[in-house]
Amino acid sequence: MFLTWLRLAYGSFREKLDDAIDAVKIAYLAKDKMRAGDPDVDISRLRSKYIYLLNLRFLFRFVIPTVQDYGLAIKLFDVKRFKTCLHRLLKFFFCVRGSNPYSRAFYLFLQHWYYWEANNVLIIAYVNCSLDAYY
Repeated sequence: MFLTWLRLAYGSFREKLDDAIDAVKIAYLAKDKMRAGDPDVDISRLRSKYIYLLNLRFLFRFVIPTVQDYGLAIKLFDVKRFKTCLHRLLKFFFCVRGSNPYSRAFYLFLQHWYYWEANNVLIIAYVNCSLDAYY
């Protein structure tokens, strides 16, 4: 519920967030040029602020929709949508630091799924039949 509220609220401040990212980026690059001539110039606060704003935009544009779509795909029993959401979730895990076990497990699962589909393994027929039974 909270993620839905955040996703809906994002439209009201999307432009402000993009403007803030652009402003901090310009200030960060200007200070970085100053630092080339004077190594005592501190740019760590601007760098941190820029990274936090980029992470916030990444959260709203990719992470929240990916997690919500994955949850919805599980509930809808749609195999094609579920595989699409698995790919997006795998991209998310590749982007996140420290999620190596999860990204490896997802990657291996998707490779198994492709193998099962290519060789008409019984589990794929079972998944398709069990999902069709709900409709």
